Order: sequence, then C-alpha cells, then structure tokens
Amino acid sequence: MAKSIKVWDGSAWQDVAAVIGPQGATGPAGATGPAGPLDLVINPQTGTSYTIQASDAQKFITLTNTSPITITVESNSVQSLPVGTQIQLAQMGTGQVTVAGATSPNLVTINSDPGLKLRTRYSVATLIQLSTDNWILVGDTTV
Repeated sequence: MAKSIKVWDGSAWQDVAAVIGPQGATGPAGATGPAGPLDLVINPQTGTSYTIQASDAQKFITLTNTSPITITVESNSVQSLPVGTQIQLAQMGTGQVTVAGATSPNLVTINSDPGLKLRTRYSVATLIQLSTDNWILVGDTTV
C-alpha cells in the first residue's frame, strides 16, 4: 500500500498532491560561465637553436635534435610577452636543451635551481615571466 502525506486544511485532512498547485513557469537562465580550457597548442622545433616568440605564450614547445639545443628568451622590448606568461618546453631528442636569456638590448634574467638545462630526454620545464625581463624556469632541470 502506497503511503501518502496528509495536510490539515483547517477542516479536513487532504493528500499533499491535492493541495499542491501546478508548477510555475521556469525562471530566467543565469549568466554563462567562463569558457573551459583550450587544447594545448604544440610548437614542434627540430633545429639547434630557437628564440621564444610572442606567439609562444601558453604553448608547449617540443625540442627534437641529437645535437645540443639553445632556447633564447629575448628582451621584452624585442618580444613583448605579458607578465604571467607560461611556456612549456620538452626535450624530445638526445640533444640537451639549454635556456638562455638575451643580453641585448636589455638583460633577461632567468632563474632556476639547480640550473638552466633540461636534465635528459623527455624532461619538461616551464618558463614563467614574473616581471618584465625576469623569468623563472621550473621543472626537470640540471646544471
């Protein structure tokens, strides 16, 4: 036997279903939320040197070569990137990747511990611009 809920209407007990009125109209929709994350854009590089470009912001750069590879971060006056920019680097080949800051027209400082080289094949590190011409390299690095 199905159980029902009863409500006293002042003169008799009524089934709740008989007391509840019809459903009202749907209210207005809320604000649209922010867009979800975008797919990571990969920038494959196969040379022995590469200079970070403004278009590399928020990208994943794969570096594949059997010879050593040097990545150069230019001064903000040459390649303007906003503070907070992140650029991921991956050493895909056996050529060790070294990250260097430009010395002209302005000195670019890149700090990392223990060093500014990716440790081995398949090592990944992220460059993050902390302030104009001041970067940090975090990840699988070595001296």
